[in-house]
Amino acid sequence: MGRFALLALVVAGSALTVAPGAGGGAAADDRSAGERLVLAVVGTERSSSAVHGERVVVADPGSGQVRSRRLPGGTLCHGPLVAAGDRVVYTGYRGSRPALMSLPLTLAGPPRPIGRADTMIPSARPGYVWLGEWDHTGKRTRAAFREVAVPGEEATSRIAGALPGRWNHFHAARPGGFVIETRRTLALWDGRTARPLRGGRGAWPVASGGPRFAWCRGRCRLVRVRTPAGERVFRSPAHLRLTGSGGSFSPDGRRLAVAVAQGRRAQAAVLDLGSGEWSMVPGGALSVYGALAWSTAADRLYLASRGGGMRAWRPGAHHTEPLPIDPSGTVMSIAVTGG
Repeated sequence: MGRFALLALVVAGSALTVAPGAGGGAAADDRSAGERLVLAVVGTERSSSAVHGERVVVADPGSGQVRSRRLPGGTLCHGPLVAAGDRVVYTGYRGSRPALMSLPLTLAGPPRPIGRADTMIPSARPGYVWLGEWDHTGKRTRAAFREVAVPGEEATSRIAGALPGRWNHFHAARPGGFVIETRRTLALWDGRTARPLRGGRGAWPVASGGPRFAWCRGRCRLVRVRTPAGERVFRSPAHLRLTGSGGSFSPDGRRLAVAVAQGRRAQAAVLDLGSGEWSMVPGGALSVYGALAWSTAADRLYLASRGGGMRAWRPGAHHTEPLPIDPSGTVMSIAVTGG
């Protein structure tokens, strides 16, 4: 889910269901009260190898109340689910043209189009997204991006220009530009030039969030993290091997949560960006997609756990706690909003 592709789907029917919580589990405290988890869910835990039965699920981590709505087939193959303000944003079509669509957190009513777009990138600013369109005419591919406030106000910022090649993946928005992946390296593109990141040749993204971005290459012995304060390099323990691009920065910028390989399975680990220390999340066995995300208060890490269900971990705790949430399928990604 860390990569964004052209939109290619047909809007289908959808249905909304509401389920009560299962009771028990970790209760939300005052700092996280009011926040919601926006989950991209497919199939069931036993049939997670195929992306089918795509749904958006909005869950209350305290009460366990769940709202679920079917998505058009192919939605989760072509872009992420983004929580922006009090809306859920996803890829879709308006007529025959690709567009971004949004739903309220209640998931009720018809989706609202935000604007025409071939691709979407979450903004570093809360409540905003970048809408991008491609122009393949001529010898070079051009891209035009505009940043809009959800649910779709007038664009506040624009970035446009020629891309370094016909093959580019957009990974994250940063002040003044985007992190893109070319055929050879990760680079910062501002509409005029593409400046390679240090250590970006053959690299892959680890996480992005707000103004922060992390990347590494190969077996990921060195994790590079760029923040507004500068760039730092962290060495990962020899027994840890980072996997995937679904890492999560805590909102306060103090921690980075990632999925690491433990045999053939994934486990959650956390890097303290102040001390450089790594720690495994006790009881943090992850589902097949390694989905995890920090609470808005940065005091809890939400996990899609192996075997189904959701769990939460407070930094320093000796175990994770079950949440009273039943997603009724395999969680591909977690976004957190509200609070």
